[in-house]
Amino acid sequence: MPFWSKKKNTIQPPAPPPAPLSVFLAGGRFDRDILCTLPQGTQVTGIPGQEGNFPLLQFGDNPTGKYYLFADEDCRPAPEAEKFYAELENRNEELLLFSMRERDDLPQFPQDVPSFFQQNDFPVARAGYAVRADLYRRAEKIARPCCALDLLLYAESAACVPAPFCKAKPLPWSADRALDAVRFFNAARAGLDAEKYRYAFSFLRERLTGVYAALCLAGDRAALCTFDETLRRECSALRIAAFRSSPLRFLPALQKKNFEAGLVSSAGAKLALMQEKRR
Repeated sequence: MPFWSKKKNTIQPPAPPPAPLSVFLAGGRFDRDILCTLPQGTQVTGIPGQEGNFPLLQFGDNPTGKYYLFADEDCRPAPEAEKFYAELENRNEELLLFSMRERDDLPQFPQDVPSFFQQNDFPVARAGYAVRADLYRRAEKIARPCCALDLLLYAESAACVPAPFCKAKPLPWSADRALDAVRFFNAARAGLDAEKYRYAFSFLRERLTGVYAALCLAGDRAALCTFDETLRRECSALRIAAFRSSPLRFLPALQKKNFEAGLVSSAGAKLALMQEKRR
C-alpha cells in the first residue's frame, strides 16, 4: 500500500504595504527618541537591531517610502513632529522644507518653486527637508548627500511644513558640506536657468564665506589652506566672488598674510559669522 503524505501548505505572510515615510538615521544620541515619535508603519534604515523594541515600525535597507526624511547625529524630535506625520499622506509636493532650529519658523513657501528664486530672505541654509523618493533619486545621481538647495534646483513643487526634527547646531556649514554643495552646483549648472543659477551662486558664496570665517576664528591655518586650495580647484569663480564680497575684505587680508589671522581678518570673520547666523 503506497504511503501518501500531504504536502504542507505554508502560508506566506503578506508583504508590508509601502511606507508613507522612510527615515534614515545616522546613529546619533537622539535616535531612540526619534523612533518613539514615528507613527506605525514608518520604515527605518541605518540602525539595525531595533525590531524587537519597536515592532510597529519597519526596519530594512531598501527604502520604499513616498518621502525620505534624514536625521543626522545632532537631530532630535521637534514638538511639531506629530502634526508633520499626520499631514504627510495627504501631501503631494516634491519637497517639504522645515526649520532645523527651535523657535525659528520658516516663512510661507510658495508651491510655485520658480517664484522662490525671486526672494532672498528664505533661510534655506538652515532648512531640513523631506523629499519625494523619485526627486531624491534624480538628485543623488549627481551628488550625495544632497542639501535643501540641491533639491530645490530640481524640484517643481515645495512647501513649508511643521518640523519633525530640530537641532541646536547653528550655521556655518562645515567645509565638507560646503564643498559637496559646490560640486553639486558644478554638475547641475548646465541645466539651470538664469534665475536658479544666480540664486545658487549667491547662496553658495555666502556659505563659503562663513566657512572661511569659522576656520579663521578657529585659528586652523592648515584647514584654511586646504579648503582654499580645494575651492580654487573646484570653482574658482565662487572663490573670487567670496573674496570680493567678504566683510571688511577679510579674505584678501587673510590671504596676504598666508592665511595667518590678523586684526583685520579676525574682525571681518566675526562680522561674517554674525551675518551668517542671522540668515
